[in-house]
Amino acid sequence: MYESIIHYFDTHCHLLLMEEADIPLDTAISHACENGVVRFLDISVGIADFFTRRDTIEVLKDRFSVDMYLTAGIPPYFSDKRMDGDIDILKKQAEGGNVSAIGEIGLDYFHNYGTHVAQIELFTRQIGLANQLNLPVVIHTRDSDRDLIHTLKTTCVRQTGIIHCFSSGPETAKRLLDLGFYLSFAGNVTYKKSGHIRDALKIVPADRFVIETDAPYLSPQGFRGRPNEPVNLVETARFIAGCRGVSVEELAQQTMENAVKVLRL
Repeated sequence: MYESIIHYFDTHCHLLLMEEADIPLDTAISHACENGVVRFLDISVGIADFFTRRDTIEVLKDRFSVDMYLTAGIPPYFSDKRMDGDIDILKKQAEGGNVSAIGEIGLDYFHNYGTHVAQIELFTRQIGLANQLNLPVVIHTRDSDRDLIHTLKTTCVRQTGIIHCFSSGPETAKRLLDLGFYLSFAGNVTYKKSGHIRDALKIVPADRFVIETDAPYLSPQGFRGRPNEPVNLVETARFIAGCRGVSVEELAQQTMENAVKVLRL
């Protein structure tokens, strides 16, 4: 249906949160597809809405004839409000729900989401689950580079995964690349004060990064102040292609291949 244009893979979006931001999903997916965004990874923000998310993407896949994939995971936001048996619940969802990755999981020291110890414990438990299920991980990190790298060095991550919305500089990028991870770049790479992210972008090998929107968050420059949508991935891709000195076609094809490889699709 969408064979005549460049194809993109949005490796990180939150479909139900887009609805909460008053973005009609039918309109958003239709607009994205018309502009070449034809693959989507819907990211978990907790275990409560898993079945609603799963049912939603099945309807959208059929309606628009696009590829949509699902993650399951408990982000660091829940480290101070854990529920009994949450990892067991997550395991059941991942085993029976056509899940492509465990995520988003990780560390966030910018917000007060409980102690660092509690965040690391939740993070490592879910890495263990990903290993048990032979799935990659999607990692959230904010102001936590040191503990993130230490945790990843001391905790085996069998299938590696994606560092979502990479927001650090070249040195952190090199360390994560050395650990086998793929870096994902979002709309914030386009911001005027994001020179350090662009410096990191320029040193990442072509076969080790992907692109995302984090919709409804992180709209690229020019769209800031409005909820983000998957169609805006095209704007971010054009910007990244310019930074790396490649064509948009080459960037779209390479990041599509990278996403398929790291997610083992």
